[in-house]
Amino acid sequence: MPFLIPAAAASLLESAVSTHSPTPRPLHPRPNPHLIYMYSKLDLPNSAHLLLRLAPSSPGPPSSPAPSVTATSPSPYPTSPACAAMAAFDMYCKTGLRDDACKVFDGMPLRNLASWNACISNYVLDGRPDSAVSMFIEFRRSGGGGDAITFCAFLNACSDAEDLKLGRQLHGFVIRYGYEADVLVANGLVDFYGKCHEMGCFEVVFGGMSSRYDVSWSSMVAAYEQNDEQEKACLVFVKARTEGIEPTD
Repeated sequence: MPFLIPAAAASLLESAVSTHSPTPRPLHPRPNPHLIYMYSKLDLPNSAHLLLRLAPSSPGPPSSPAPSVTATSPSPYPTSPACAAMAAFDMYCKTGLRDDACKVFDGMPLRNLASWNACISNYVLDGRPDSAVSMFIEFRRSGGGGDAITFCAFLNACSDAEDLKLGRQLHGFVIRYGYEADVLVANGLVDFYGKCHEMGCFEVVFGGMSSRYDVSWSSMVAAYEQNDEQEKACLVFVKARTEGIEPTD
């Protein structure tokens, strides 16, 4: 069987689903979140919408009558209503359907950490840092603790909104609860302070990192470059090479 690039494979599956032609594994009666994620990331929103319409209890706004689909074998993928709702929410965000995304999120019976992270991250990607900050505050008020993904998304929102004070407050939070040792959070702090032109702060964060990988070094090079410190950026690059870090795009 010839190898197919992701887009070609998605198009082939899209054709099979849209024409209801036989597939190696019959369609599951609930929407498969993995397929919805795939279609949204490959810019095939119509196919993602179709999967939601095929589901008898679709989690999203499309509510046209669904044909009867019977699965003859169990699905190996998690397709709980919460998981399907999460996939639908992510798909609506990535395809610019804000109102539909809000309806799905508001209707979620159970919002776990992954759903909050997706909401905050998608607000940042959509260029709405203020909404991301508001959602983070709501998440904290609901008793959520957060993880590295939550904090990095929030720091991106703070840097996009040029809110140095709020980002510093989060820095204090991650220090208090021991997240500063997380390399992902430390990378996020370097990026945040770099974009806010706080050179002394991102140097302290980078210097305190117990372990670094290519993203850490790249964040530091970018931070110096954003602050017109090209010579220092070059020195960091040379230092990264001596540490065995291979250059990437």
